[in-house]
Amino acid sequence: MKGLLTERAAVACDVFSSLGAVTLRSQFGGFGVWLDKTMFGVVSDGELYLRAHDELKSRFLTYGMKAFIYTKRGIPVRLSYYRVEHSMWDAPAFLQHLANASLEQAVMLKRSLRAAESTGLRSLPNINNMMERLLGKIGITSPEQLISIGETEAFVRLKKMNANLHNRLLFDLAGAVRKCHEAALSYQVRATLDEWLKQNTYRWQKK
Repeated sequence: MKGLLTERAAVACDVFSSLGAVTLRSQFGGFGVWLDKTMFGVVSDGELYLRAHDELKSRFLTYGMKAFIYTKRGIPVRLSYYRVEHSMWDAPAFLQHLANASLEQAVMLKRSLRAAESTGLRSLPNINNMMERLLGKIGITSPEQLISIGETEAFVRLKKMNANLHNRLLFDLAGAVRKCHEAALSYQVRATLDEWLKQNTYRWQKK
């Protein structure tokens, strides 16, 4: 890796060494700046960018820091990383302060996301990102809501929104409501759901 490091990346690691064991990993055509399992910076084309959201982003913008734009498949994508201005390299203490603020915010954001996952819909079996988005579109945003509404009513709402959704979705929802994997549903539950499907197809078919 050392032979591939740009001068800026090497200097960044040195400046941020007070934060801990900073490492670099290939990212966005350059390098991601990591501490433990948290990425808080990017080095690209000899420039360093620090991650920021909300109030910290506003602060960075007032310092004249420009957003990192990554070109993916010919399309420019603005990312939440902001360029460290050349004058900031002459003030290592200030640069360390910015990096520390960026790192702290990145760590807090990761914790918040994990907390949301542990209490949100994805805390239930069979609920992945796609399923969570689908349920959100029909107004179901929490485990309590899904369990209260039940798998059949949730399924009807989903099929009315998109009739092409596979019927297996009903069994995934049934497992989520019972807090078990779809494959662990009993024969009786499966038979009941199969019969329900036969009798209720008309509810989402176009007339």
